[in-house]
Amino acid sequence: MAVVWSTEGADDFLAAVTYLHDRNAAAARKLAERVDEALKRLDEVPLDGPETLLRGGLVVRSWPIPPFRAYYVRRDNDVLVLRFYDQRREPIARP
Repeated sequence: MAVVWSTEGADDFLAAVTYLHDRNAAAARKLAERVDEALKRLDEVPLDGPETLLRGGLVVRSWPIPPFRAYYVRRDNDVLVLRFYDQRREPIARP
């Protein structure tokens, strides 16, 4: 299996890493490594985060990578990351 990013999810991740890199390059590298490790584990282990209803009505799963959360769907051959969101911002999920 593999981890695949949607355009929106990749844009979210790039924006977060770029923002952090402009302030602290080492922290940006560390975040990128943590995200890569967490998503690889999620892809390799049959483990899923809780179901989450996004504001757009889509039911997905989510996985914390503090202070971020990855929103994803597991498909036959991959894990598709739909969004990568800073949990300190206004929620994109419904309570």
